[in-house]
Amino acid sequence: HPPEGGLFDSILAAAGLYRRTDDTWNFAAPDCGERDPCHLGPTWQAARALLESNSQRAVPLTEIYAIWKAPPFGIKEGLLPLLAVAFLLTEAARTALYRMEIFQPALSELDVELLSKHPADIRIRWVNLSDEAQRFLLALSALLDGPEIQTANDAPAPLEVARKLVAAFDRLPDWVGRTRKLSPPAQRIRRILKQARDPNQLLFNDIPHWLGEEQEPAPDFDKALALMRDGLRELQTAYPQALQRLQSVLLTELGLTASTEDAWAELQDRARNIRQVSGDLRMEAFVARIAAGTGTPQDMEALASMAINKPARHWIDADLDRAELELAALARKFVYLEAFAHVKGRQDRSQAIALVVGLDSRPVAAEFRVNDREQDAVASLIRSLRSSADSYERHIVLTALAQLAAETIDIKEQPNLDAREMQG
Repeated sequence: HPPEGGLFDSILAAAGLYRRTDDTWNFAAPDCGERDPCHLGPTWQAARALLESNSQRAVPLTEIYAIWKAPPFGIKEGLLPLLAVAFLLTEAARTALYRMEIFQPALSELDVELLSKHPADIRIRWVNLSDEAQRFLLALSALLDGPEIQTANDAPAPLEVARKLVAAFDRLPDWVGRTRKLSPPAQRIRRILKQARDPNQLLFNDIPHWLGEEQEPAPDFDKALALMRDGLRELQTAYPQALQRLQSVLLTELGLTASTEDAWAELQDRARNIRQVSGDLRMEAFVARIAAGTGTPQDMEALASMAINKPARHWIDADLDRAELELAALARKFVYLEAFAHVKGRQDRSQAIALVVGLDSRPVAAEFRVNDREQDAVASLIRSLRSSADSYERHIVLTALAQLAAETIDIKEQPNLDAREMQG
């Protein structure tokens, strides 16, 4: 029977502030009648009224103490900390606690010590959940967790929703926190989440009032929800889309049209064929990563980091722009090595071809490469052309092929070559 036990029995248990409810023992607010033997209900009501009327700010605990000490309550100084702790525990679902103006997710021993010695350092803010605010919490929780809960009675606590919202932002890659390649709404959402310190301020002030460059006087939860839905989706997809653009540049330069399992399997074979051919350490690192990659976002992140010699966590927008150029240059050298792989006794996996056709004094030129995957199509076209050309004389066949080649080359995009350029 320590002194704490005596205080518990004589004040908390005797006043009905700690009692059995629904087969469990809990802290509970005083009720009328038998559940409020010490008539503490009016003190709770007075504290609630003060907090509700000042829901736009965090109220210092000293203001509640002043009401409780004044008539008609007249509570003694020694009881104030004990009743304050009981009040915070019974009203935890509707109040937010601040220690030295910093939000605290739960009441701790340090908070209890402060409220007994320095009550001005403890502040309480009432969480005023209107029907509209509850629906907003439900819908926002659904954005983060999945299907929307059906009833407002099941609405999650603001702290829980705010924690999940900030956690979802913290999981985003570092580049998303720095890039300017986002829409203005997404950038403003990012700024709000970066600066979030108070879940109630975040959910019921910052987000609902934020509708554009200027804040409006009354919160519009529906519009805020629509902006959050679009903004969060943009924040979550920005980095994967950036990596997809890098992959598209890489595959295009390597002669592939899409990132499929078969395409990457072929690319792995091509890379293994030219390993240890270049004599360039940087190029060998690129070839090795291609040989081991399967086209995942992590593969592209590693390739881009290697190309610009900078880890992804430090990327800025200029680094992604530079990565596109560096990957394109490495891919070109990759194709060049394939054309000369026979020098090292390897199989040539592509052919480099330059074609110049001069008709009517208007020579056109094209340079291109053909890889192994396209050889079957080349052979099929040759068979088709040969079967048609057998019945014509040689000069007619060659003239027809020259005209067909000139028509195939996009003349508008190819520079005209004069005789001097052709000789060069």
